[in-house]
Amino acid sequence: MALNRNAYKALEDIVGADNISEEPAVLDAYALHWGLKAFTGNPFGRRHEAVLLPGSTEDVQVIVKICNQYKVKFKALSTGWGSMNGPGGEGVIQLDLRRMNRIVEINEKAMYAVVEPYVINAQLQAELMKRGLTCNIISAGSNTSALPLTALMGSGPTSNSTSYNNRNILGVEWVLPNGEILRTGSLGSGVGWFCGDGPGPSLRGIMRGYKSPLGGLGVFTKAATKVYHWPGPEVVPVEGASPGYTPKLPDIISAHYITFPSWERFTEAGYKMGESEIALACDKLPPWMLALNLTENAREGIRLFSEIRPQTVDKGISVLVVIGADSQREFDYKEKVLKRITSETGGEYLPLVEEPATRKKLIWHRVRATTGARETFRLMLSQGASFGSCDSWEFAVNEAREGARLKQKYIEKGLLVDDGVDNAWGTLYEHGHMGHMDELYLSDPTDPASKQAAFTLMEETTRACMEKALGCPQTVMGDRGHDLFGPRMNNYHLWVRKFKKALDPNGVSESTNYITVPE
Repeated sequence: MALNRNAYKALEDIVGADNISEEPAVLDAYALHWGLKAFTGNPFGRRHEAVLLPGSTEDVQVIVKICNQYKVKFKALSTGWGSMNGPGGEGVIQLDLRRMNRIVEINEKAMYAVVEPYVINAQLQAELMKRGLTCNIISAGSNTSALPLTALMGSGPTSNSTSYNNRNILGVEWVLPNGEILRTGSLGSGVGWFCGDGPGPSLRGIMRGYKSPLGGLGVFTKAATKVYHWPGPEVVPVEGASPGYTPKLPDIISAHYITFPSWERFTEAGYKMGESEIALACDKLPPWMLALNLTENAREGIRLFSEIRPQTVDKGISVLVVIGADSQREFDYKEKVLKRITSETGGEYLPLVEEPATRKKLIWHRVRATTGARETFRLMLSQGASFGSCDSWEFAVNEAREGARLKQKYIEKGLLVDDGVDNAWGTLYEHGHMGHMDELYLSDPTDPASKQAAFTLMEETTRACMEKALGCPQTVMGDRGHDLFGPRMNNYHLWVRKFKKALDPNGVSESTNYITVPE
């Protein structure tokens, strides 16, 4: 339905005629989403009624108040991965936050950075490295938003040492669905961005987690994120072209790809690496992903996978470990500790990654998070099978094992691609404080039987999460998912709806992919 003319004029007065559009071609561009065609047969989702580009928090605040006045729903996006950025019904406008792209502050002493939603991770990390710092970059890549609340899932290749976005949130500037501006944590008391839990109000329990970017709670316009020590150079010269970038890194940053003989030994090694705090990254990069990471096309990736399979898949479970140090002495110590852990748990280094050129490529891929899309989506549709919440490392490993077990029969029947069965990506968080694992699968969206196998597998893993107490999958979105898992998890869905109703009494913050409140 067309947007009310008075509402359109009021919105245009805020952002200017050049920053609002209801042209069909523009709206269709925003409605086109990757992966949607495989599920629905149509690459386009619903159209918004209009698209706006606000330039400031004040713009957003007035827009939201106008939406309340005219009962128009809104939905904001930053860099915009996935169909969950689109509207779930009619009468929704899109707030594209790309004009809000400023790094507000980098505080080297307190180790945080304040960003607006369209600052991307590559931009922030480049500035941080000049100061001996770095940030967590989610696996979707360094082209995603650096504002920690906008990531659907906040885990990344270096999360072992840089945590994950949901825990990196500090002070937040937040336009609530009623148009009021809330400043949380220390920011709420006017004493800076350094703390998310006080002395001002803390609502991290409501806003953190992957639910935030799904809409429904207003617009996060600025936020502070924790940043971390970077042991490398201030500037990293890079040669070559994608995906074959070769960075010039010092020899006191290294990487090893290690295969352990069983899930049990792999779990033990993870705990030991966490306790020793030696790794910049402890990244369960399965052999299938490793092969696609290092090659320029799918054909070469399949060839390399077949070459390394006898040394990896056929021998056990693998992990990529990146070590960084500030001195040769520190580096030698960390290398010695890693070798001892590997020896005690029966691990073996993959010779391919011991080659200096290969090693440096992998280090930069993980630090810069440049290969997640290639590892996951090259060839054909890939979708998580056993997506689990953060818990202990052993808990995460059990999720991956169950996902692989359920997936194997479909591979044996030729309905899913033989990716080695174990194609789980995962990582330690905060040196083993927690863990996370996604068991992925590869299906052919052009083959009805393969497509159906993928859907059936997703249903099986959902049941396994409930029946075997494997946590709430990260893919739980919308009313159906929350109503399924909520009763099994302290009725959290009832509380989420209460929060939604309290923060959005007029129901203008579009929330189909988050949770809705009955009229």
